[in-house]
Amino acid sequence: MARRPVSRQTFWGLALVLAVLTVPPQAGESRGEQGGPLGLAPRALVEVDRADQAAPLVPGAKRFLSPAPPEPSVRGVLGLSLPFLPGPSEAAAPQDWEVQEFTGSARFQVAQVGRTGVIRLESEETSFALHRDVEVDLTAFPYLTWAWRVDVLPHGGDVRRPDTDDQAAQLYVVFPRFPAMVRSRIVGYVWDSSAPAGSTLVSAATELARIVVLQSGPGRTGRWIQETRNLLEDYRRLFQEDPPPVGRITLLINSQHSRSRAVAWLGPIRFAPQLPRGIAVPVKASLQLQP
Repeated sequence: MARRPVSRQTFWGLALVLAVLTVPPQAGESRGEQGGPLGLAPRALVEVDRADQAAPLVPGAKRFLSPAPPEPSVRGVLGLSLPFLPGPSEAAAPQDWEVQEFTGSARFQVAQVGRTGVIRLESEETSFALHRDVEVDLTAFPYLTWAWRVDVLPHGGDVRRPDTDDQAAQLYVVFPRFPAMVRSRIVGYVWDSSAPAGSTLVSAATELARIVVLQSGPGRTGRWIQETRNLLEDYRRLFQEDPPPVGRITLLINSQHSRSRAVAWLGPIRFAPQLPRGIAVPVKASLQLQP
């Protein structure tokens, strides 16, 4: 019997899943000074951050005449920050991040907006990801905060269909468990062109991932949006179980399905032990999965 050819959407989905789930074995072997497991990434990967300290200028970063990303009021709250710092050259990935290309070439630039290091991602019928390995215990740091901005949405992108699964801004939190392709879990937060904000669904690429649509359409494009999620509670609602430690953060942009263009910016990603002041975590649609 003739073998059925693999569609472009299926091939891309499998490639994405393999990339997102491939976490080096040493990611789960970091130990604290007393030999116990860390509740955070190795010191080389995560920097302690306090909002009441002025952020240093990012050496080597380009300045942009643009409003700075919003900063939540976390004065006095110790957090874990994943910043965007320039690599050894303009073409290199940000420090401690890795770039992976799926379709076409990656276009990105580490920049400085105000006093904050950010990254600009651009897709022209392409798809690529940036990965950073971490180790975070959500029982100690349940809140995930970041700022993002979308300037151009992929035309007709819709996370609900494999053939239109393009988004300008995507943030995936990976919970690796062996064997990775069977037992790992992924929580994805996206800014979609079409799917309603508040939608939650099983990823079109893999049943291991749950997607939450936080922003939708062009209504808020061109400006920074601060996002804060209780990642611990999101995971429990979406998977009906307690999470293993976080093992990787993946950022992704793609527009190859819609054959269009997308542009997005992201600011530092932070894990916090408590809800930042003045920030309310919305409960949208009670995170009930949609078919």
